[in-house]
Amino acid sequence: MPRAPEELQQDKVLLRFLEEINDDVLRACEENDESDAERFFTDWMLEFWTDTGLIEEGAAVCNYDTRKFKVNGYKPSTDEDSVDLFVSHLVQQTEIQTLTKAQVNSLFTRARDFFEESAATSKRFFERMDGPPEAAAIAEDIFTRRRKIDRVRFLLFTNAVSISTVKDEEQVGNRTFSYEILDLERTLQEHLSRQPITIDFRSEFGESIPCLKAPNMEADYTSCLAMFRGEILYKIYKRYGARLLERNVRSFLQARPKVNKGIRETIVKMPDRFLAYNNGISATAAHIDFYDAPGGSCVINRITDLQIVNGGQTTAMIYQTHKIAPEHVSKIYVPAKITMVKDPALLDSIVPEIARCANSQNKISDSDFLANDAFHTTLQDLSRLTAAKLPGSSQVF
Repeated sequence: MPRAPEELQQDKVLLRFLEEINDDVLRACEENDESDAERFFTDWMLEFWTDTGLIEEGAAVCNYDTRKFKVNGYKPSTDEDSVDLFVSHLVQQTEIQTLTKAQVNSLFTRARDFFEESAATSKRFFERMDGPPEAAAIAEDIFTRRRKIDRVRFLLFTNAVSISTVKDEEQVGNRTFSYEILDLERTLQEHLSRQPITIDFRSEFGESIPCLKAPNMEADYTSCLAMFRGEILYKIYKRYGARLLERNVRSFLQARPKVNKGIRETIVKMPDRFLAYNNGISATAAHIDFYDAPGGSCVINRITDLQIVNGGQTTAMIYQTHKIAPEHVSKIYVPAKITMVKDPALLDSIVPEIARCANSQNKISDSDFLANDAFHTTLQDLSRLTAAKLPGSSQVF
């Protein structure tokens, strides 16, 4: 059956993209006078996906490839309780190749075996393994962190097209294993257009988000006030991480430890007070699917291109605190102001301004809060009731 013109055009674009990747990898091999093309392919993919925010910066690259084990890169999270392991499959062909389900499963299995062998309490795999020193360093780091690691994400890099879907998450003991395939098609999609974060709350979490829509305005945006359960916000951040904060001008990296501690203590000690004490989050979206429920209430069923522009600190701390007190996170509610920009062409101009304004605030010192202390208010009342006379003057103030 002849292929449709749009399919043929898509194949041409995909082939050109494959040629670009292969040329970059070949050039890197020549410049470094090395033949390890898979290593430079891993470098290329890590740089690409780090720029998108999917992977944290600072990943280590290696090429450890045996019959039983395979790992091409490693990145522990900044909070030390999760790690990323990368496994690469480079096809050095000028035509687009496919990656079968069996091949995908084999690559993920070898990467997982490497992790489990490295993390085995009764073994010191890094001391007896044959291979490059950077692979031994990765194995040793996993062994050192083994008691803290509760989540491992395996990412498969390939310049082929995978015909397999992503494997389901697995829960083994107290660890969660997740799997992600970053093949040629997905990389091209990301290259051509940043894939927005789209969340269907009903299908993904089994519930909609209650909200209050602003009155109709003659403006190029519309806003609503929503109420997120802490558990929902935790799951969203767990899935998307720093990608949620791409438009946040200061992001979570600049959060103050003192503020973090306060957020955590409120969740752990007074979850019922969280809504009263926390300012919530500000977010933007390209589109919001509202549903007017019976009784006059309104809910959000789906959000496209969700970005947290203020409140990344709160969101990240909810995620962190869930690890030590999940039952408390499930009790809190987080208010959110969500702004939907009606014209997609204005998204890149309006959203940064929303982010800038949401993050602009006058500095308040701890001493400022003492102004409403009972002692000071009583002293103020007494000062207003007590007359004072200046020395040498008959005038009373």
